[in-house]
Amino acid sequence: MSHVVEFECRGATFREVVSPGVRWLSVTEDAALLDRHFVDQGVEPNTPEGWAEIEAEGYRYAGHVEDGRLLCVAGYWTYCPEAWGLVAVGTLETARRRGLATGVCSFITAHMLDHVPCATTSTMSHNAAMIRVAEKLGYRRA
Repeated sequence: MSHVVEFECRGATFREVVSPGVRWLSVTEDAALLDRHFVDQGVEPNTPEGWAEIEAEGYRYAGHVEDGRLLCVAGYWTYCPEAWGLVAVGTLETARRRGLATGVCSFITAHMLDHVPCATTSTMSHNAAMIRVAEKLGYRRA
């Protein structure tokens, strides 16, 4: 039976991995990229109002863009003043096992730790890929 595994990362444990091709995404300027990525993942595309609402709730996204296509995306959520959470990590199936999620998650984690003392994330215990990414970057089980 799977359960949720919680992680946290602080500046002292963080191991940054720099990855070319990773950049911030704008929910207005990159809406088409984001929508195509989510459709490719089997998720309904969002509306401009939906993206604006997500941004207003404190979410921001970054991704690995290659040849005009979003191969990997992740976000962070500013859920409290002391800790922000790494969320919504997803890599296209055809782009997996290239370290893209590690690069995007590192980019976001570095940003979070520039602003708050603790970065958090969680995943299901059967998600071995996300657990490897978190541990590689220095996240520790909470």
